[in-house]
Amino acid sequence: MIGMKLVRIIKVIETENGNGYGYQILCGDRVVICQPYIPSLPGRKGFALEEDARKVGNLVLERIRQGNDFTISAADLKGQGITGD
Repeated sequence: MIGMKLVRIIKVIETENGNGYGYQILCGDRVVICQPYIPSLPGRKGFALEEDARKVGNLVLERIRQGNDFTISAADLKGQGITGD
């Protein structure tokens, strides 16, 4: 398991198919999470806005730092104002 205190970088990326944004969480130079699509929603759709990808990535990062489950639910997305439309 990675040292949770070392995980401190979030990087917003464009998805491979060019349909939006995703995020990566890095530990040093190593990618530990790569999420090119909106989690918890069906299909493979990227975030419409770079800001939305960053908000969800930061939520994941904060949960990792706190040692909590960092799974993102549909309710988490709704709480961030993200519907996937």
